[in-house]
Amino acid sequence: MPSILKQWVERLPIRYQGAILTGIRGCDGHVKEDASKIIIHGIRNVSLNPATPESLMTGGFMPFDLADLLPAARELGDNCDEYPLHFIVHLYQALESIAYGCPDKAVAIVFEEAYKMLVKAINLNVETREECHARLVGQ
Repeated sequence: MPSILKQWVERLPIRYQGAILTGIRGCDGHVKEDASKIIIHGIRNVSLNPATPESLMTGGFMPFDLADLLPAARELGDNCDEYPLHFIVHLYQALESIAYGCPDKAVAIVFEEAYKMLVKAINLNVETREECHARLVGQ
């Protein structure tokens, strides 16, 4: 039976998977063109499989251009006071889990930069890969 999760996500420790999945839900009450939606589309695009192959061919499954992620993260960081902190935390933890877990280095690098932007916007320290792993897996 196929999975909604891409294979690389399935291979991650379960807490990484959970962090990614908590970042796929939008913030209630924000408009469709909101910067957070671009980030969420990116998280969904790189971590989830479409339910139907046809949606890939029509561009209907979370269309996303990696080049849009950093401008969206910058905009979200500049306006993060407009969002619940809980929502921002879910987003940056999803970005971080993709940054440190995605085997596609080009994707991982951009997601890591977006993660760093959001963390710095709310005046937190960036976790290293090792610190993240110790927190999520305990090793």
